[in-house]
Amino acid sequence: MKKNSFYKGRWAFWYLIIIGFSLSYTPALATKLLKQTYAVPQQTQISGTITDGSNPLTGVTISIKGKVKATVISDFDGKFTITASPNDLLIFSFMGYKTLTIPVDGRAMINIEMHQDATALQEVKINAGYYTVKESERTGNIARISAKDIATQPVTNVLATMQGRMAGVNITQTTGMPGGGFDIQIRGQNSLRFDGNSPLYIVDGVPYASEPIGSLFTSGHLPRRTSPLNSINPGDIESIEVLKDADATAIYGSRGANGVVLISTKRGKEGKTKFTGSVSSGSGHVTRFMKLMNTEEYLTMRREAYANDGVTDYPATAYDINGTWDQNRYTNWQKELLGGNSSISTMQASLSGGSTQTQFVLSGTYNKETTVFPGDYKYEKGNVHLNLNHESEDQRFRINFTTGYVVQNNIMPTADFMGTALSLAPNAPRFMMHQGI
Repeated sequence: MKKNSFYKGRWAFWYLIIIGFSLSYTPALATKLLKQTYAVPQQTQISGTITDGSNPLTGVTISIKGKVKATVISDFDGKFTITASPNDLLIFSFMGYKTLTIPVDGRAMINIEMHQDATALQEVKINAGYYTVKESERTGNIARISAKDIATQPVTNVLATMQGRMAGVNITQTTGMPGGGFDIQIRGQNSLRFDGNSPLYIVDGVPYASEPIGSLFTSGHLPRRTSPLNSINPGDIESIEVLKDADATAIYGSRGANGVVLISTKRGKEGKTKFTGSVSSGSGHVTRFMKLMNTEEYLTMRREAYANDGVTDYPATAYDINGTWDQNRYTNWQKELLGGNSSISTMQASLSGGSTQTQFVLSGTYNKETTVFPGDYKYEKGNVHLNLNHESEDQRFRINFTTGYVVQNNIMPTADFMGTALSLAPNAPRFMMHQGI
């Protein structure tokens, strides 16, 4: 009898093909199926209740991280239902409460307790004198600017930072020279006296003099004396509040009839000792001048004026037309007296820090300003500020110490050269300028 072997001949060839195809195709199919199974996890419904610890929260937004469309809102009873995967993260957000991120972890029931966000609910507090009040709870008209607003303005007097920032507060600089004074009126003019419109200044709870410093002979600035707030460095101020109406008189009586300006200086903060410093500089010049007559036009006008008065012999003091001064000379006195460049330089440094019980801040500032006038005119000011706070561990003893020292070097002319530049004859000799004419 003839016998055939399966492993020989054509049967062996086809057998090898079938075995090879099975070995090459089966793992790929299995891998593909496994990947599809893990890429699409099973979706389940998740429900729960959201409260603030005692009452249900309505309107809480529940979303799935990374999925925009999967968002629901809790109902009147604080309940919600959302479809999510076991590996998803649920985000619970509600205005005024801290946002929570909760993993599903395969749970079908998730109950959430949300807590108020004290930082989000905290409103801006305003100093109203002997107490502080939230912006939404104040009954009087109180205007406020902070250190952030003051830091953007390179000025030597804090009143300059308030210009144009407070409704009902009119602040006018009496002279354009550095270190000059300011007139401030709150709710308009209340008195015909020059010094009868000044408000009451309160610096860190202590009344501060509102009368100008020095006299007309020592201030270096006419027609006003030096402002008392020149002694306070704007960089040391934390905030300024202005009480305009009933808040001022109810707390400070008749002294607050013209309004009250409350100034709070910076205090030390708990934390590591920190050093900060800054240096800034700038320059200034007159951008444009008035168009005035030249020498020929000026002399024609002068001669015509005398002719209209019937004067044929010019007075001996009429140097411009009687031949004493050169009739062909021309000087633009605006450029001579106001055409210089002024410089502004400010250097500030501060050191702050402290522990839970004791905090401190020590700062120093140097400021120098020059003018566009000819000559070595300048205004220099150096300031040192120290604040120290201490509180006992049982919080029964507290001390707040603030001190400052300022030195001012005011070398300014007693008159503005603008009037001289506009009235001096264009053919006047140059030495007249050095004689103060």
